[in-house]
Amino acid sequence: MYQSYSNFYLLFSKNYLRCITLYSFEYSESVLNLDLPKLISLLDSKLTNLITVSESSKVIKGSTSNSGYVSYDLNKSYKDNNYSQEDIESKKNKNKIIKKKRTTSHSLSSHDIFVDTSDDLFSSNSLDSSLLKSRKLNSKTKKKNKLKTENLSSTRDLLNTTSDSIGVTSLNPYLAQNAVVIDCPVTVEQLSLKLNMTGAEIITHLFLDQGISVTINQILDVSIAKQVASHYNFTLLDLSDSSRNVSMPEDNLSSFHNVQRPPVITILGHVDHGKTTLLDAILETNLVTKESGGITQAIRGYEMQFQDSLKTYKLIFLDTPGHQSFKEMRFRGAKITDIVLLVIACDDGLKPQTIEAINYIKEMNLYCVVVITKTDTSDKNIDFILNDLATYGLIYEKRGGNLKVVQVSALTGRNINILLSEICQICDLKSFVANPDQLATGTILESYLDKKQGPIAYLLVQNGTLKVGDIAASSGIYGKVKSIVNSSTNKVTLAAPSSVVQVLGFPDLLHAGSVFKVVNNDKEAKEFCASYLHPNSDLSLLKGLDNSVHQSFASDTKQVKLLIKADTQGSLEAVIDLLFSIPQSKVKLRIVSASVGIVANSDIELAIVSQSIIVAFNMDISSGINNLIKKNNLIFKKFRIIYNLFEYVKDIMLDLIEPSYEKVFIGRASVRTVFNMNRGSVAGCYVDQGKLIKMCHIRVYRRDQIVYEGILSSLKIIKDNVSEVLSDHECGLMCDYNLWQKDDIIDAYELVPQKKTLQ
Repeated sequence: MYQSYSNFYLLFSKNYLRCITLYSFEYSESVLNLDLPKLISLLDSKLTNLITVSESSKVIKGSTSNSGYVSYDLNKSYKDNNYSQEDIESKKNKNKIIKKKRTTSHSLSSHDIFVDTSDDLFSSNSLDSSLLKSRKLNSKTKKKNKLKTENLSSTRDLLNTTSDSIGVTSLNPYLAQNAVVIDCPVTVEQLSLKLNMTGAEIITHLFLDQGISVTINQILDVSIAKQVASHYNFTLLDLSDSSRNVSMPEDNLSSFHNVQRPPVITILGHVDHGKTTLLDAILETNLVTKESGGITQAIRGYEMQFQDSLKTYKLIFLDTPGHQSFKEMRFRGAKITDIVLLVIACDDGLKPQTIEAINYIKEMNLYCVVVITKTDTSDKNIDFILNDLATYGLIYEKRGGNLKVVQVSALTGRNINILLSEICQICDLKSFVANPDQLATGTILESYLDKKQGPIAYLLVQNGTLKVGDIAASSGIYGKVKSIVNSSTNKVTLAAPSSVVQVLGFPDLLHAGSVFKVVNNDKEAKEFCASYLHPNSDLSLLKGLDNSVHQSFASDTKQVKLLIKADTQGSLEAVIDLLFSIPQSKVKLRIVSASVGIVANSDIELAIVSQSIIVAFNMDISSGINNLIKKNNLIFKKFRIIYNLFEYVKDIMLDLIEPSYEKVFIGRASVRTVFNMNRGSVAGCYVDQGKLIKMCHIRVYRRDQIVYEGILSSLKIIKDNVSEVLSDHECGLMCDYNLWQKDDIIDAYELVPQKKTLQ
């Protein structure tokens, strides 16, 4: 079978122009040799589809029946009619030839007529893009294509982030299969994510097996959540202590780059032991007068410089609350500190929060200086305090230990310089260092929502240098640092190690106590956020804290609905922790919403729908919101002191409890006769013992059986109304009982109201 191909190639040599025509040939083993071939162009541009890329990159081998040189005069007439040499029949049957070409191309390659080479003469990359006819795009098409491109790019980034985060989470030993941590109330949705199952399955199990009806957003207490996990054969882990020992990520760089940094000094102690007053004496300020109720309710950082032995030291102080509800704040302060000032009042000794601080010092192996305050009045109890400290393993250095103790008076300034000198000696001895050339890392101390600027992060830079424009990631979110404000409320462009600053740039509130890290680009930020594990704490429920389910509550249990607003995340954390400590066996406390920020219209609408009480802590409301509250007759209370908020909520819950009374026996009487009157029956009685009092509680016995129990409403002697009748006197009495009989026995009791309790 012969195949006829007519292709014209224009070949150019250095000294002559040759045009070689290849005519039809047979498949054979002989090879057609071309002398100095060089391809200039295709004379027939319409036949370009006959020569594929693969064919053009091969060396032609085969036999030829005819070869020769044919000269052409490249004049204008030739250029205008470049198809003059083409066969007319081939032109008419071009479609058939193309079809035959496609069907026979496979057979050609099978006979090794074309040999593949690594250098392709034609490639898709070498084609002139101007030869391709592009479609004209309008503005809508361009916008649509741009959106497609952006979505594709974001999808690829998400896939890359997800694949990279798998390796990070797999390194956590607590993420083992069938192991789960439940140490605080969780919603049904959060529990389903922990157990890797659908919420409907958990809801079905609770309803059918436990008789508890819940929805996907309701909160399950710890006991119920653990029961559900155990039902599905999950191992319960207790990470309440070990999870706290997660250290801040550090880059492994040479110590050659480290420089000395200012120490972070945290003041810990019991409430009202003089921590803020001591700080005022050190800083020479008047912070106490600015605090509501005279107590500290937030963690704050301060900087100062002190000169000791001709050397100037920069010191960073953190003031922490002493109230029991702010335990998480004190823990955060202890976790990031270098030196602890343990404040103990001389006239009060060791108290619960003092012991809590001692435990932090021992567990974290912190450097400690005990500061005994209020020694201006008396120092009689110092030996008792030192003995109590020794029982907890803190032994005074003059008694053979290594504990430094300084007696000060914040009011008179006595021994304040000695205390600062002790701190400076520890700095020289321990040499606290950091690397300012690294990307910044540190801890989020607090976060709050500013009504003008948005989310603000209050943080401590522990290593590296934080700069405006850096990309920082924390708490599963990241943002670009737009503004940095130091402890002196001045805007700065960078924050060195041990700086306590306020940072603007995160799109949402950060979790207090979490680690932040500056990264190089968005991809690293996404990877860091993907590896973030949300801590198990009350604050993790803020976005879903709308219902609380407790197994011991009956359906008819009375409840108090609260809508809580707070100024900072730490304050909200303390309020929720304090409210969770209220017993709820008699009255259920339901937190409809708990959030940080101003009271908004949406909060008012939610309070109207849910009939909730709005409780604000350290918050003020606008006149417009105040008018809405009055218009809708809502209950709104704002507090500056956490004690007052706690007592208010307790009082509301107590008011819903029915009063209980204790019955105290006061007298006994016997019925001698019965008088029937229009208003009812009157029992003529004789007081045998004690006395009868009007409106007292009585029991009527007949043959040792109680036939009536109620209130004595009327008491008379002859025709005179009296309030009481003493022993050995006759009287007539009436109540809402009319079936009196002779010889009935009446026992009288005084009802003494009992103090209401929530337990």
